[in-house]
Amino acid sequence: MSTLLQKIATQQAKLENHIFCQHLLRQKDISLNAYSFVPHMTFFVLGFRDILEELRITNPQSELEISLNAHCDEDSEHWLWFIEDLKTLNVDVDYWGGDLTGILSTIWSRKDYVVRKMVYDVISHIKNTKSAEEKMIIIDCLESAFSIFINSLNSITHQNGYYEKLKYFGAEHYEDEASHSTGNWLEGDKHHDESHSYDIQPFRVRHMSLVIDEIFIGFDQVFNCWYDSLQNVNSTNINIAV
Repeated sequence: MSTLLQKIATQQAKLENHIFCQHLLRQKDISLNAYSFVPHMTFFVLGFRDILEELRITNPQSELEISLNAHCDEDSEHWLWFIEDLKTLNVDVDYWGGDLTGILSTIWSRKDYVVRKMVYDVISHIKNTKSAEEKMIIIDCLESAFSIFINSLNSITHQNGYYEKLKYFGAEHYEDEASHSTGNWLEGDKHHDESHSYDIQPFRVRHMSLVIDEIFIGFDQVFNCWYDSLQNVNSTNINIAV
């Protein structure tokens, strides 16, 4: 199992150097379209709600299965914070083009396909798991990637004073994670210590190793999409609501 945890840690370290994360960390002009990538997160954040449903164990028996379900319960409503943050960032119907057509055209655009594909692929990996231990490995991957993203974004939210105003991207999400009864993305490197040693069947280790690789390859592509959206932003700024 330590081999799989080490692979996650290695992939996490690699993702930290992604140009998108480095851009967020170095962002100086925080008042000009600093959050222009956020609309392109919509499908993934809302889709994550369904990912959690797929992870859930029906009629949990073991301590780990109960813990996994508790984890899903604790994260299941975070998508509502994201919707509130869209409003705070003035990403309203006018931003999307003025009607439902504009919203759907953006979320289901060709360039955002990699974001949608990430949700589909993760759900496919979950459906192919054989145990709660394997599902926890997938959770570890998702939380490791999210920790990289949110910690990079914090450079902006703290500088512009909106760490306390944004919920999904700010203090409320952090505080909720800190109070989790199960593991969370705040643990950083400790997320991969031996206390998370799961009993994966030896013949499944290779399979889960490939799953880890594919999930992080997916995040690399998703981060590319979000970074490209920053580079291609038009002259319309996202003005933070007061």
